[in-house]
Amino acid sequence: MKLFLKNILILFIIILVLDPAFLFLLKYQENHLYDTRLQKLMDGKINTDILILGSSRGARNIIAAQIQDSLHESCYNLSYPGSNLDFHQFILQTFLKKNKKPKTILLTIDDSMALKDNASLNFRNDVLYPLAQHKYINDVLIQNNENPFISKYLYTFRLEKSMFKKADETVGATDSLWNCGSMPIVFTKPNYTFQYNEHDTLYSKVEENPKRVENLKQIQSICKQNNIHLIFVFPPNYKVYNSAFEARIKSITGESISYFVYNRSELRYTDSTYYYDMGHLKLNGARIFTNELIEYLRSPASNKAN
Repeated sequence: MKLFLKNILILFIIILVLDPAFLFLLKYQENHLYDTRLQKLMDGKINTDILILGSSRGARNIIAAQIQDSLHESCYNLSYPGSNLDFHQFILQTFLKKNKKPKTILLTIDDSMALKDNASLNFRNDVLYPLAQHKYINDVLIQNNENPFISKYLYTFRLEKSMFKKADETVGATDSLWNCGSMPIVFTKPNYTFQYNEHDTLYSKVEENPKRVENLKQIQSICKQNNIHLIFVFPPNYKVYNSAFEARIKSITGESISYFVYNRSELRYTDSTYYYDMGHLKLNGARIFTNELIEYLRSPASNKAN
């Protein structure tokens, strides 16, 4: 037993001695990020009039620079592909802690899986890993059972396998990040077959995750408390619009909030040449949708109080 305790003590001392080196690795990873948006957010360097939140439909389908150029208001896109409402709430809360509050938030809603568990929509812990040197970020990772509690005190335990990728690792072709934070796609998904879905017109609350419903309510509540104009945005998919899903969202958030739905009479949204795949527009389609959104933001209809 004494030998065991002695070995444990020696191991602990070694960890203490080496721990600063792990901090160096954390800083190295942070300094070689391709997507630096969360880093800028943490540093309080994103102060914008209009903030875009959402998953890939927000990242790909809305061009923040186009909005900024047209409305002469600063606009930035903090949408993350593969993220869910829980992550959107985290981004919003972090933004308000570190940056000046925006006037308007555009929250894209994923038709029709936003409130349900889905393998393609998650809390993007992987986005947080490279910033784990920051106590605020590490505490979130601990809360999400990604890092052990001891990582509060030792950098050694803040490392993840995913952090040891090469700094110059090739970024996916669909993750072309513009300075405004948007990530539009200019090509069609290789070897992909399009088939327009005319039958997705129903929505059931079965399998909804109550936490996602609460996330939606919390986002609305945070915006109301901070006097931020929140607009729910429904981008097009290569299918018929699901008004039943929209009705479900409105039943949770109420009619007083602002909603923007793409122009369903626009025939180009039924043309596959404007899409990367069934759920995402290409740049040509994103410009059309963003122009619609700009016109909406100019109109009196967008000025409903939350």
